[in-house]
Order: sequence, then structure tokens, then C-alpha cells
Amino acid sequence: MSARGFPLAGIPVVLASGSPRRIEMMRAHGIEPIVRPADVDESIPENLNVRQAVMYLALKKALASAGEPLASGEELSSGEPRFVVAADTVVYKEGIGIFGKPASREEARRMLEALRASDHVVLTGVAILRVVFADSAHGSDHARNPSGEPVSKRVFCDETRVFFKDYSQSDIEDYIASGEPFDKSGGYAVQGGFGVHVDRVEGDVSTVMGLPWERTERELAAMIAAARSVCG
Repeated sequence: MSARGFPLAGIPVVLASGSPRRIEMMRAHGIEPIVRPADVDESIPENLNVRQAVMYLALKKALASAGEPLASGEELSSGEPRFVVAADTVVYKEGIGIFGKPASREEARRMLEALRASDHVVLTGVAILRVVFADSAHGSDHARNPSGEPVSKRVFCDETRVFFKDYSQSDIEDYIASGEPFDKSGGYAVQGGFGVHVDRVEGDVSTVMGLPWERTERELAAMIAAARSVCG
């Protein structure tokens, strides 16, 4: 279900991320999110595979953000639902493993060298919660908290395969010098300066950007429709 068939503009959505790319995607589709990055421990239980890991972290971020009190200017009527969206993105290279965000120039260099002239998978886990807020004991509009567990939730993972060209070592060094790799999973942004080295993409490019929009929009619209049917 697209935003054209079910308008999402004006729906109170908390985005549990400060990612400019995710914020821009929401705004481009008519949603002005309440941006509330979730500060969570991102360690992953050893028994989880990569798909389970990104979904686990997305849900952990969503729950952390949903549990925060409302801030000034974020008033909701008691009982009004709000939706929390969180995501987690990793790059996975077969035979090597998960690439997170490089912590140094050397780590960024190793990542980009490993991805050169080959393909890899970008996985983004998404968690969407519907939370109903109740008035706090003090009756303050600015201090409402979720009443118990989320009323409903949807958690999923989308993956896209990216094929890189055989770029040069100087291409890598120039990109590292730009400073762009250091807050990007895998050390690059497909929509950024390194996008010229992408040969092709198989799947939803928005997954590589950090939020698989088509699936997220469809799931969010379905949750909104379900909430409205319950509320009458």
C-alpha cells in the first residue's frame, strides 16, 4: 500500500535514528518524523545469524526510543497511538563476515579493498511499534510514557546485493580523505561520493541507504489502518 493510496502525512512517527538519509527518506514521502536516536548497546548475541542480528538491533532501538518520555512540543491526546520506526544496517561479505562502520582510516581501507571488483549484501532490519500513550500520574502533557508493552509490532529484514567495479587504490584513498566512510556501514554510501563505483544493484536501493522504504511504508500503512479500525 503506497502513500498515494493511504496518506501518511501528519501521522505521529518517532524515528529512532539520527541518520540524515533516513530522515530525508521520510520527509520525501510526506512524514515529518520526531527524531529520537536510540542509545543502546549494539552487541549481538552469538547465536544470531546476520538477518536475525539486524532485526534484533532494530527492535532494541525501537523499544528504547518508545520508552522515552515525550518532550516539549510532542503532545498527544491520551490514548492516541504513535508509531516508532527503527532500523539497523550492515554490510555482509561472504567469506569475511559483517562490516560495520569503520573506526579508523585503516579499517575503512580494508573494507573498501575487500569490496572491490566483487559483490556483497546489504541488510537492513526494521522494527515498527505502535504505542498508545497514557497521561502520567502528574498529568503533564510533556511527561507521558507508553502504557505497558507496545500494542503491536512488526519486525522484518530486507536485503540488497551490490556489485562494485574494479576501482583503483587512489579512488579508495581519495574517498577516505573525504571523511565520508566513517559513519557508513561498510565504509561507503551508495548515494554519496562512492556511488560512481557501483556497477549494479539487485534489490531495493533504499535498503542500502538504511531504510527499505517500499516495505516500511507498506507495513506502517497496514499498522495505521489496523489502529484506525480498532479506534473506530
